[in-house]
Amino acid sequence: MPVDALIEEQFAHTIAHDLRSPLTTIQMCAETLSMSDDVSLRQRYASIIAEQARAIAWSLENLVTLADDPACRGHEWGAFSLNDALVGCLDELESMAQAREITVVREIPPYAVRISGYQSGIRLALRGCAQVMVALVPAHHELTAAIRGPQDAAGDASIVTVSLLAHSAQESGHDRLAALNMPWHRLSLLTAARLIDEHGGLLTEIREQGTIGLQMTLPSGEA
Repeated sequence: MPVDALIEEQFAHTIAHDLRSPLTTIQMCAETLSMSDDVSLRQRYASIIAEQARAIAWSLENLVTLADDPACRGHEWGAFSLNDALVGCLDELESMAQAREITVVREIPPYAVRISGYQSGIRLALRGCAQVMVALVPAHHELTAAIRGPQDAAGDASIVTVSLLAHSAQESGHDRLAALNMPWHRLSLLTAARLIDEHGGLLTEIREQGTIGLQMTLPSGEA
């Protein structure tokens, strides 16, 4: 008698990829560590192992978030600073960006941009988008993380936006960015899109000449 699959096939492959890739890196680094007496090399590979273990933990957190009933997050609804949430995520990814030789430029307003929602959920969405961009962009490129709030002169007072845009100053780099495919099937972006949708917002891909990135549009808590 045929048995229906408990999980959709493509989603199972997505989960496997999100976990297998860092696990393979950890295994390779561990094998190198066991054979090397070079202190600086051992420190470098130990750092990579810690970073990949964190990536696995984040993937599992994304998986649980996708499985959760959104109503279960209602108890933590409230107003919070989007500035603090984004800065915290970028701090978590700083070592990864440095290792990949990505320059992250922070364009954070001098005033607090506040929204209402699930703070942990929005932080998870921001971190997932930033993680994807840092991993996607080729080395020696610049990634700009920017918040546009209701106090911006040209902005819409009812919404706020967070953008993560990769740029190339070199004409040759434009083609490299144009050839990139945004991994919408990955757990991090699936989770981010769901969480932003729960907040009445939208996660979109930005593609322009010499630029690729993600933009989150959310209702302003100050409208």
